[in-house]
Amino acid sequence: MTTFPRVQAIILSVAVVILAFPGILRAQSFLLISPAPDGNGWGNISTAVPSDNPIAVAVNPGQLGFFSLSSIFAASSYTPKTDWLPSFQGDVTYNAWGLSAGYNVGKLLALPFSLSAGIGYSRIDLDLGTFVRTGSGGPDPIGTFHAFENTMNVSVGIGVEYFVRLGLGWNFKDVYSTLGVIYGDPAISSEANFSTSDFGVILQAPFGSLITCWSDSSSSGIQPLIDLTLGYSIANRGDESVMYPGSSEQNPLPRFGIGGMSLEIGITKEVLGTRWKILTFTIAREADDLLVTYYPDGTFEYQDGLGDISFLTNVIGGKADADGVNSRKGWQLNLAEFVMVRHGSYSELPEQGNRNYSTSGYSLHLAGLVKLVEALAPGSTSGGITSFVRDHIDIAFDHAYYSGGTLDGTSFDALTLAFR
Repeated sequence: MTTFPRVQAIILSVAVVILAFPGILRAQSFLLISPAPDGNGWGNISTAVPSDNPIAVAVNPGQLGFFSLSSIFAASSYTPKTDWLPSFQGDVTYNAWGLSAGYNVGKLLALPFSLSAGIGYSRIDLDLGTFVRTGSGGPDPIGTFHAFENTMNVSVGIGVEYFVRLGLGWNFKDVYSTLGVIYGDPAISSEANFSTSDFGVILQAPFGSLITCWSDSSSSGIQPLIDLTLGYSIANRGDESVMYPGSSEQNPLPRFGIGGMSLEIGITKEVLGTRWKILTFTIAREADDLLVTYYPDGTFEYQDGLGDISFLTNVIGGKADADGVNSRKGWQLNLAEFVMVRHGSYSELPEQGNRNYSTSGYSLHLAGLVKLVEALAPGSTSGGITSFVRDHIDIAFDHAYYSGGTLDGTSFDALTLAFR
């Protein structure tokens, strides 16, 4: 709990948020924080790489369509909440959890291609803390208020697989923000409630499956993997703006676009009817842009599509530029689907806010461990609970860590349970 003199404490609440987004002087900048605990380990990469984590759906809802092609349910939650901006030694926390469910109806209808549908729910909370209000008569408390922001998201997705894999998805978001008390007679809460939506798509071309000569001649069943993935998402769509009580300023929704690509190469093996990634390496690049143009007279205009993102310069070239386009770069090493090691970076030009930090992370997967044991000791998981876990259940732990800049020391931990 923080004691505060007689000022509009809303200023502090907003400042805590925009410290992480100094180029965006709007309260709803918390909607731009990347919540995906796996993607945050390699430069906030969550749009152009497939992820089974339900929290990643909040970044690119197309992930839900991908998920439903091969899985039926997953639940993920931070464990524990993230201390946001820990270098400032405040009591601000960031938390996220999500659920996803899907089914491949192509199997049920005996279609010549896979067709799936999914539904999900996620919630993201930024808790700015509880503040003590003091009056002009001295430091004695005259009241308290709790400042926080959250978004509750309902997601739907469609997946299609016919040579290539395609995931489409939509998030429908209910956003609530209360940033303090505005003094007056009477005092009023500075709060806003509004709805917005996201759209996302992810497309993967499995070029490795087209290379048949190796798999046909290999008695071990080893096959090459070459997966090229493209992703795009646009978040916080809507024509309305947001106005807080006591203010005449119209706040635009933080419409946000991300585009990217990734390439995964490695070797796989068929294990009891499923493909097992023995060793793979993925390199990924994404670019993001705030799709709001501000004018000197205080007005603004929304952009559509990729905004100022250039696929050649910002995605393939991995460069941030003066148009407000930021760069995300990362890599992941997968060892037998058991251990994933990640590293990456986020880059922004100084005139745009100068958010520059490196990231690192890892994941541990129970299903991959069981497959590894089966490979090293054939028959050891051929019956009972271990074979059921191998074929239908995964428990994963994800960790991500930021180094450098105002976000230095921020870490994310999440536990995920998935059923296939």
